[in-house]
Amino acid sequence: MLVGFNNVALIGALILAFVVGDSWYAQEKNQGPRLFRTALCELPEFRDFVLYTLENRNHQFVFQGSSTQWLNTKQVLANADTTDCDDQNMIAATDVLISGFPMERMFAWMNVNHKVAKEVIQGFQLVERLYSWSIGLLVACVLVAMLGGATCALTPSSPIVIKCQVPLFFVALATLLAGLAVFLEAHNRCLYGMSSFFSFSNQDSRLLVAAILIFPLAGAACLAGWCSSFAAQKGHGVPATMALCPGIYGLWPGAEDTVMESGGSNSKMTLEMDC
Repeated sequence: MLVGFNNVALIGALILAFVVGDSWYAQEKNQGPRLFRTALCELPEFRDFVLYTLENRNHQFVFQGSSTQWLNTKQVLANADTTDCDDQNMIAATDVLISGFPMERMFAWMNVNHKVAKEVIQGFQLVERLYSWSIGLLVACVLVAMLGGATCALTPSSPIVIKCQVPLFFVALATLLAGLAVFLEAHNRCLYGMSSFFSFSNQDSRLLVAAILIFPLAGAACLAGWCSSFAAQKGHGVPATMALCPGIYGLWPGAEDTVMESGGSNSKMTLEMDC
């Protein structure tokens, strides 16, 4: 149990240090392009403001890809109400407009028109909330694991200690996994939210990786751990129905008196009971 607490605390502390450093990428000045793309797609008032601002800056609204390829970004924005955000012309127009738009004016416009942009702002700030939750969960994980490890190290070995600490160990493990999952979601929102190819990157880099690699490996590891725990606990005298629960060995009366002796090709179990 002590080793388990120490491992969880160490892993949680290492991830926490990385999350705190990575959370600076969620700072709004670094995430301006992400907010610009969302607002340009969803807010007609913001599209009018973008056109007004860029016209005053003598921005070139026509993108020329070749001698025969032209894209009028003004026309694209005029039709944006009936165009999907993943439309290739809309994405291209956004790339053209974002290069000449001053981001500080966007934040000023958002504050002046907060009622209009409230939902967009809340969605933009979700990344900051996710990072905060991730840091909070990881801090809780490290604290619980450190206190649990200290308790196991400073007190004599006793069933009552295990009964109290096993639930806390699973709490520490759950907060570690939850904090890691929330961090990955926040990191991905920051990373892909500024991409011109968001929908493609989201599918290839998140959904496929999770479906093909992460979930199968995690499921196999959990199944292997559960099966080995079940076999070991059942071999030490815990009833099969109770051995299905990992960690129940230390809570089951008399299980600690069951000893498994192995020799050569024969194995036998002797039950030593104090009368």
